Amino acid sequence: MKDPTRNAPFFTSPSHESRHNMAMLAFVFGVAAIGCNFFLPVILPMFLGSLSIIFAILSKGKERKMEDAARRGVFCSLLGLVISAVLFVTVLIPTMIRQLSDPAFRATMNQMSESLYGISYDEVLREFDAQFGTNLESLDKGGIDHVSSEII
Repeated sequence: MKDPTRNAPFFTSPSHESRHNMAMLAFVFGVAAIGCNFFLPVILPMFLGSLSIIFAILSKGKERKMEDAARRGVFCSLLGLVISAVLFVTVLIPTMIRQLSDPAFRATMNQMSESLYGISYDEVLREFDAQFGTNLESLDKGGIDHVSSEII
């Protein structure tokens, strides 16, 4: 009796139906990556956008072209990733710098860090500065204007 799996290829291309399902998943995850930017920015859109691109590539199989839903999914996921990056640079980073330059917030961070880790937040920043050659310690001296002028 002949074994049908003996000479079968290691990887077989997914069927048309499963390719279509993966293309639709790519589209849904791409749209979700755009929508999640307004609720959980940065992390979730990056995860969903990456999944969308992976499903779009997998939906192609051995075909030369992607389905329309897969192409739309890649477009939406790239748009979601760009929106996420823009939000990160324009909103989250300046907000973190403003908070770290606020003395009351800095004192609270020092207190929490001491109670949790046994080392103050300022000491962590000093170690980070020494290890990576940054100047995060200057946040408490000149605020956001001082740091942004150093970056430029």
